[in-house]
Amino acid sequence: DGIFFIDSSQVQRIDVVQTTGRIIEIPATQIARDIGNEKVTNMIMLGAAIRKTGIVKMASAVKVLGKVFKGLRKDLIYVNEKALSVGADLMESKARF
Repeated sequence: DGIFFIDSSQVQRIDVVQTTGRIIEIPATQIARDIGNEKVTNMIMLGAAIRKTGIVKMASAVKVLGKVFKGLRKDLIYVNEKALSVGADLMESKARF
């Protein structure tokens, strides 16, 4: 058994009969569009996965952003940190997840 995080903005149908595990549907692409940058879809999913599983500390993931987006790309830190936070908040606020 495992947890499947599925971008429900992209995946329209899930065969639950073929799935052994928990399915968590997140409209990550749509949320990323709402934030203003579709490229942070993965960070929304990562934030949700971190909050749900505790696989790493959220503070550690945020800290890494500073190393990944250095120099001219530092402006991307904020939007990626926001996306992580939004994904994590989804796990807190949605009982269906």
